[in-house]
Amino acid sequence: MGHVSVVRIKRLPDAALITVRCTAATLAQVGTPAGLAFPREANRFTTQGSTRILWTGPDDWMIVDERPDASNLLIALEAAFKGHHAAIVEVSGNRVGFRISGPDARELMQRVSALDFDPPHFAIGHCAGTTVARTQAFIMQTGDEPTYELLVRRSFAAYLADWLVTASLALPSLIAAPPSPGS
Repeated sequence: MGHVSVVRIKRLPDAALITVRCTAATLAQVGTPAGLAFPREANRFTTQGSTRILWTGPDDWMIVDERPDASNLLIALEAAFKGHHAAIVEVSGNRVGFRISGPDARELMQRVSALDFDPPHFAIGHCAGTTVARTQAFIMQTGDEPTYELLVRRSFAAYLADWLVTASLALPSLIAAPPSPGS
């Protein structure tokens, strides 16, 4: 019997999303705003409990918190940056998440994006803003299986889900679990 490919595609529950824009010098002065360790290295993310902080640009970070209510975190960040030149914006309605996992998840990701997903080029703790299935997305590798999480604009979620399932069908002997609607 030949190889059976396994990829799981799951729509993640809505999360709180907050963008932080400030210079590296400002971030150094503030330290760990709201107790969060912001990654200083390009294309990396840190995880603290239910919160991930993604480096999305030289002066730009995105905070993803599994808890959908961002109000307390937003207040804590605004207090931490008070008196500093920074922009803190709650953008929770902007993006939705997908988790792609399974032994052949890397192969699927290489089919839908131009990134090099082979370790060590893209490993746990790495993130990137790129094009996935002709739409802009942020990708994080969150597990060794491998497991990836994608954040895409809400208006492209159904399109991306369809594209991922279609691309997964091209994998040899695939067993694909389509995203569950509304979950």
